Amino acid sequence: MKKILFLVILITLILSCNNNSMASEKNQIVASWRGGQITLGEFEDYALKNFFNSDLTEATESSMAKKREVLDNLINIKLIWTLYDSLKLDTVKVLKDAYENRLYITAYNYTLFVDSVQNKVVTKERINDFYDLLKNKYNISHILLNNKVEADSIYKIINKDQNNFYKYAKRYSIDATNKEYGGNLGWDVITNFVPEFSEQILKIKKGKITKPFKTKFGWHIAKLNDIQQNSELGSLAKEMDNIKYNILLKHKEEFDSINRNWENYLLKRYNVFVDSQKSDEFVKHSRSLFKKNINDAYDVTKYKADIVLSAFDGDTVYVKNALNYINKFVNAAISMNKDIPKITSDDIHRIIFYEHIFKIRPLISDELGYTKRSDVIERTKKEIISDIKAYLTSSFNESLKKEEKLLESYRNFYNLKINYLVFERSFYHPT
Repeated sequence: MKKILFLVILITLILSCNNNSMASEKNQIVASWRGGQITLGEFEDYALKNFFNSDLTEATESSMAKKREVLDNLINIKLIWTLYDSLKLDTVKVLKDAYENRLYITAYNYTLFVDSVQNKVVTKERINDFYDLLKNKYNISHILLNNKVEADSIYKIINKDQNNFYKYAKRYSIDATNKEYGGNLGWDVITNFVPEFSEQILKIKKGKITKPFKTKFGWHIAKLNDIQQNSELGSLAKEMDNIKYNILLKHKEEFDSINRNWENYLLKRYNVFVDSQKSDEFVKHSRSLFKKNINDAYDVTKYKADIVLSAFDGDTVYVKNALNYINKFVNAAISMNKDIPKITSDDIHRIIFYEHIFKIRPLISDELGYTKRSDVIERTKKEIISDIKAYLTSSFNESLKKEEKLLESYRNFYNLKINYLVFERSFYHPT
């Protein structure tokens, strides 16, 4: 019994020493200068998040040259903030204004809006479900047909002879891009197909065919040839941006509804004057002009241009302002050979909201405390680096092209030292 107790105590001590060693390793200094330093743990956290997509394997296997590039980047950022503080640049109006402006943009765009709108659509459950769909690749063949009658008729034939799907695809499919290959679409993740197509494939087993179904391309009969693991899939963190984008795309109507409610809440919360009647009249008049002559619908001379649609804290949206906004989208559509859009009530609402958001954003961000959050402040400091660099280079009669030389002189002035023995152990902590 005593031997067992001794072993338990010994193992506990060994594990404790290892944990302490890990913590101690992370706290070792990689770089230091007069007024600042970077620990190994801080470097690794920065590198993982900003350069290696939170992929520890990628970071561990990266070259020393890449790691040095990341370290140089972090040193420059930290050194600039040392300069910012030591030279009391926070008193310079142009930098104070730049910081404040970016602070409100960061607080609203990257945290408040995400919490209030985006995260209600991009939920953890949907993220995990979508990531699961990326874990496999599917080899699919299909036959594209003009209508349901054709599809039902051909399905009856193929259903009795599924092994010869290739032959029927070459004979009947109207999809010229792959019919010569027996309708084979190659290997791909299921999320790259339109939702109606994906849903049908996920219902069937390998080697089986679907019943006829419709997508925006026409009527399909599809066969699931094979499934294999997706060896190209990265970590969840690495795939996150792609996943979020696709979820928002898939649930666009839900996102638009939540976003519209959020915008309405802000307009009401800050008592923005919105003349809904005048806005509706503007839309109706535009639509009547659109029917007669498309060009007249966007011609400011065809309207009472000075009618007020909304007003807030000195900013006013007139009919002429709304038309200026809309004409930009019309010209863009023309340049891309797309149909000229009709003006809708949603268009007017969006124009009104974005005209006043610049003054609403700081109010709501301050009120809810987002401008005081450490993550918001940290991101803002990173984003304002370019403004500080521009100020420093101009203040010291240096061009932006000599920025690297300027930073090198600051490194020498502040006595920068890099501990390469510690740095070379980055992402390697044996237990």
